[in-house]
Order: sequence, then structure tokens, then C-alpha cells
Amino acid sequence: MLPNATKRMLQAHRMKIVTTLLTVVILSIATFFAYTAYASGQKTLTFIKDGKESVITTRANTVQELLQEQNIHLDKQHDAVQPSLETALEDKMTVKWKPAHKVVVSEAGSKQAIWTTAATLAEMLDDKGITIGQYDTITPNADTKIDGSMNVTIKNGIKVTVYNQAKQDVNTKAETTLDQFVKQQHIQLNKDDKLQLNDKLVPKDSNQVLKNNDKIYIHRVSQKTITEPIDYDVVQQDDSSLEKGQTRVLQSGQEGAMAKTYKVTTMTDQQGTHEQKDLIQSTVTKEPKKKIIAVGTKVVQSPTPSEQAYRGTSGEGGKVLYVKSTAFTANCKGCRGITSLGINLKSHPGTKVIAVDPNVIPLGSKVWVEGYGYAIAGDTGGGIHGNKIDVFFPSQSQAHGWGLRTVKVKILN
Repeated sequence: MLPNATKRMLQAHRMKIVTTLLTVVILSIATFFAYTAYASGQKTLTFIKDGKESVITTRANTVQELLQEQNIHLDKQHDAVQPSLETALEDKMTVKWKPAHKVVVSEAGSKQAIWTTAATLAEMLDDKGITIGQYDTITPNADTKIDGSMNVTIKNGIKVTVYNQAKQDVNTKAETTLDQFVKQQHIQLNKDDKLQLNDKLVPKDSNQVLKNNDKIYIHRVSQKTITEPIDYDVVQQDDSSLEKGQTRVLQSGQEGAMAKTYKVTTMTDQQGTHEQKDLIQSTVTKEPKKKIIAVGTKVVQSPTPSEQAYRGTSGEGGKVLYVKSTAFTANCKGCRGITSLGINLKSHPGTKVIAVDPNVIPLGSKVWVEGYGYAIAGDTGGGIHGNKIDVFFPSQSQAHGWGLRTVKVKILN
């Protein structure tokens, strides 16, 4: 048997072991419950921060507390937060935060500040309903990523009017030079053509920047050669063998020809298309031939009134015919006034001349016509055939007054 002292020592030792085990058990249980209580307040979330996604653990109770926990300086007025700041957090929730950026847009002389969370300028413009036209330009490019504060400039397209044989309104981008515009529109300019911007002529390769409502005029310049007739001169020569008032053509006249070369400028403007011709040179290609007329100077004593009356009623002095008579004048549009014998009726309106059929009354004969007097058969006509004559009067009214009548004609020689 063990001594009592030893038994007491063994009992004390066992008590110490039991006490230690109980303490360890109690502490473990306490630690377990404490950890369980702590873990029950944590949440695992998907957090998307400015487009970057991550998984985090948090004990925050609301979205606002979560952002504060993440040291995010929130702009409540402009930043984008989903869900709202007051939303209570739950396990496996997704929270999004995107900071807003300030973009200053300048357009047509005005500026506006836009706060946006869009990723690119194109997205921002679409969100705000700002349209970029086909001929508008934006700086920087619409595909530029928005990162921090930005300044954006929009330059609107312009309209110019081109007068190139016809009027045409054309849209183009701002800051387009005249030279660039001409090339863009495929306007072909020849060596001598000219370019006008508004009211001034400019070089064809002008780098002048176009403005809205500018007007561009194309002057088309070419050369043209035209053959024009040269009138012949009429020369009169005295002839004593002819009675005064009689004429005879000694040489027929012929027109000449002259080649004239012009610089022709064609321009279209608000009033239409105009052509300006400037003579460069002229060359005679055919010399004209003078017309020479013999003018009688021989004076023949005129019969007295009684002799005229006697000759008008007598069958003596020549062959007598009865003919139909009409009248004509040289003072009409297109009439040259030169008879078949070369008598210039415009220069000698007092000369009495009749047109005849030469087969009936010989051309050049002196005649007496009832109601008209002494005259010369000095002309023919396409409508004068047989016993028909056409008497000359200086004026239309006299010719009309003669009308159509049957008269007696006496051929004197």
C-alpha cells in the first residue's frame, strides 16, 4: 500500500490535470463562439471600381460605408453608384462605383461644362444628345478615352456656293483651304482659267481658309477664232457716154474675209452665265474686191409738159405695151437697194426705175410709164414675168399707194 502522503500527491496531480483540461476546453469553446460571432458579421462582395472588378470581404453595413472603407472620395452629385448609397449590404452582392469627369465642350463660340461617367467622348456625346455632323470636326478624336478633366472643341461644317457653269451649294469641313476644296471637289482648272473668291481673284493654289457662305467663281478662259466678212467699197466713176441719172456696173464687188481670234471668258454668277470676248489678233484671209459703177454725166434736155402729154397719148416714139404694174421700195429690212444695173436706189432715191422681164422690155431701156413718167428699165425680179413691171418709189407709203394697176408703157429706145 502506498503511503498516505503519496496518495495525496497523486490525487493533487490528477486534479491539476483535470483542471488544466477543463480550462483548455472552456477556452476553445469560448474562442469558437467568439470567432463564429465575428465571422457572422462579414460579407463577401463583388466590387467594380471604375471598371475594374475584384472580390472583397467587408463588415460594412451599407454601400456608403463600403466606399468609405475603400477610401473613395465620393462626388455624390456626379459619380455613378449602384446600388444607392443607403442600400444595405448583403453577402455576394455586386457594388459598382464610377467617378465622374468634367468635360468642357466648346462649339460655335459657346462653352458648356459636362460631368460624365462615360468611358469615351463618343459615349458622352451620345448620352448628352450632341450630334457630330458629317462635316463637323471634334478635337480630340471622338474615340478618345475620358480620363480626368478634358477640353473638347467642336467645329461645325460650313457651306460655300460654287459658280462653275452652274450654281451649286457645297458643304465642307471648317478650316478647309481653297486649294484643298478645289481638289476635294475634283474641279479641273485649265492653264488660263481663273479663280475668284467672293469679290477678288486669287491664285489657283490659294491656301486661304474658307468661311461659311463664301462664294467661289470659276472663270473659264478659252480662245475662239471667228471668220467675219469684210464689206467691199463702192467706187463711182463719171461716164460722159451715159445720160445723167444712168449707171452701169463696170466691176462687181466681192466681200473679203477676216479671221479674228478672241480670248473668251465665260463666268456664271447670280444673274446667270456671261461671256466676255477680247480681241487678241485679226488677220485678213481674203481681200475685198471693189465694186465700180459708171455714173452718167451726159445732160439730155427734158421734154416740156406739152411734149410729155403728147408722147403719153401718141403712139409715136416707140413700142407701146399694156402691163400689170406693182410697186417696190429700197427702204425695207434686208433690202440692199442695188438694182441689176448697179443703180444704188438708197443713194439716189429720186431716180425712177422699173423692174422688168428682159424678154419683154430690154434691160437698160428708157421707158415712159403711164402715171409714173420717164424711167429706166434698170432691174429685174423673181416675180416679174411677161407683161408685168414693178415701179420704184422712195418710201413704203408711196409704194403701197400705187397698189396694183394696169398701165400703158412706151419703150422709147
